[in-house]
Amino acid sequence: MSFRSCTSSFRRSLALGALACALAWGVVDSAGLPRVAFYGGRKLADKFAHLEALERDGPVDVLVIGPSYIDQGFDAERFGQVAGVRAYNFGVQGTDMYLQSILLRQMLLLGRTPKAVLWGLRDEVLTRSNIDRQYLGSSAVNYATGPGGSVAYSLARHLPQFQRRRMMDWARELSMGVRHWSWDTSRGEKRVELRDWMEPLDAFGRTQLMTLQRMQRVAAHEREDAGDDEEDVAPAASGTGTRFMSQDYSTDIDAAKAHVAETLRLLRARGVKVWLFLTPYYELVLARNSKYSEQILTGANQAYFDWLAGLSAEFDAPLVDLHYCAEISGEPHYFFDTRHLNGPGAAPLGALMGELYAGKRPIPAAWSGVPAPAELEHMLGSFERERVPRLELGARHTLDRTLLVERGGVRLDAYAAFRVERAGTYRVLLSGAQTTPEPPLFVRLGGAHYARWNPPAEPKPVAGVLETRLEPGEHLLELHSANPKQALGWDELLVEEKRE
Repeated sequence: MSFRSCTSSFRRSLALGALACALAWGVVDSAGLPRVAFYGGRKLADKFAHLEALERDGPVDVLVIGPSYIDQGFDAERFGQVAGVRAYNFGVQGTDMYLQSILLRQMLLLGRTPKAVLWGLRDEVLTRSNIDRQYLGSSAVNYATGPGGSVAYSLARHLPQFQRRRMMDWARELSMGVRHWSWDTSRGEKRVELRDWMEPLDAFGRTQLMTLQRMQRVAAHEREDAGDDEEDVAPAASGTGTRFMSQDYSTDIDAAKAHVAETLRLLRARGVKVWLFLTPYYELVLARNSKYSEQILTGANQAYFDWLAGLSAEFDAPLVDLHYCAEISGEPHYFFDTRHLNGPGAAPLGALMGELYAGKRPIPAAWSGVPAPAELEHMLGSFERERVPRLELGARHTLDRTLLVERGGVRLDAYAAFRVERAGTYRVLLSGAQTTPEPPLFVRLGGAHYARWNPPAEPKPVAGVLETRLEPGEHLLELHSANPKQALGWDELLVEEKRE
């Protein structure tokens, strides 16, 4: 056989192989099979597929992105009806701002330019999640960020991921769920449910919770500081050291923040308006004795909030904090758990954001910024500033001389004003405790945040509470019982300059 004939045979084989691959590719693509290989899971693949289906009837005006708070808790159809636009819910459970930022960039790579992006936020930038690790480690994402950009990404999204996975990972992605048998004690019979890892999407991208247990778990007796399901981490498997959830962030915090800021710049350059917002929590999360409230009041997350405020100002992006929204937060049947809205709750949130987006309802000051005034007021209540008495520095005053506020028949809050003539360090002293032990306090004298003070187990004649640096001017002292069922029991207070 001549060299030329060998070459010809090779070319024919190559051409036939290429044709067979192209035909197979076309069959798979036209069959609408889920592209599970690189999207971090079938859910994200389905999100893309549903978005493409919606776009066949016209462009999507508003893209709503975020974590599970958006995925199951935002009704994009209802939003669109109220705002007069076409919107799609691209929220994906388990994602953080960094991955969401990457998804938005890939939307731009594929030629999508919505009129606006509504970005639903968590209380942190990054999340430890398998979906982040799997998606960011995929070949398609690497192609998208390399030379060729959109063309490489368009092709690469059809390729396998080449990332090792365990058998159960593939089983979950390639199945529609499992049947779970349980015993219904009220009826005395066996009940079967289809468990939730493949819960369906509606036409506008929202995950539809399939079971009553998934739809509504909030009850009046539920603990007020219930955590975020996305933050739960399974313990290490015995003897293997393997964890179901990744214990490492997908990138470092500074890189993630820089990526988000650059994405906002790209969106602004394309004329895309961005809204930043936080979804409602059930009101028990914001009770004054909850872990979440303590973090907010003491400023534990202030650096993140300041960063969001900076983004809002730089990119003219409204920052709306709906963590406490009276028309939603007080309705337990709107929540799957204390921080996630369910189907019934997704509709009023969609309608509310539709009104705000369309200008049918101005954004009230109570929801502006983060943490918003409405959130803080729900935690500690309100008071009449003009009724607060001004007391003398360096003198003892009975607690009755302050503005005392009762809530639910319990004396929980005390307010007094003090005039400071010179800069220095000042301290607050309380004395004469009437109860054993006194309730923990949130104390603030000037400044932006509160100090949490736990009184000693055995009351003492005098106990220092707070030392703070004050500049000349009038400063407000606030004392709040951190236990909504236990009244303030101190007899006297003293505010004085600390002498070295």
